[in-house]
Formats: sequence, C-alpha cells, structure tokens
Amino acid sequence: VKGWVQLVRGDVSEALAAFDAVIANPALAPFGSYNKALALAQVGDFEGADRLFSGEDGSGFQRTRRGVIAHAEVLGQLERFDEALA
Repeated sequence: VKGWVQLVRGDVSEALAAFDAVIANPALAPFGSYNKALALAQVGDFEGADRLFSGEDGSGFQRTRRGVIAHAEVLGQLERFDEALA
C-alpha cells in the first residue's frame, strides 16, 4: 500500500523503493513485482513494466490472468502488437 500512496503523492522514487522492499521478501516478490509493473506503466515507463511482466528482472513475477492482460496492454503501448496478441 505504501508504494501506491507514494505514487499518488507524486513521489515515484519513494514508490518504487517501497515496491522494491516488498520484492525483497521472497514470499511477497510476485505481488511486489506485479504492483511495481503497474506503477511503472502508470507513470509511462512501459519498458520497465515490460521487463517486470516478462520476468526479465528475476524478481519472481508469476503470470496470472490479470498480469497477462496488463502485460498485453503494456506491449500495445510499446506498439508490439503481435507479441501482445500472442
């Protein structure tokens, strides 16, 4: 929750740090990665969001229905439409 509060307040750096703190806990890493990816997309960092959604960062992102849909939307923003459809 702290990450989203910081994001709403306009403090992107603090928000991302809060999500990173959640990701540091192995039991919560998938949850933290998903929320951090959403936050990155919210501020227009679609490349960063894609790295998280695709699991490239090694944070343990787990593919869920919501995550797949959000990732497809991010890929669409990056004009990678064929990948989004796949």
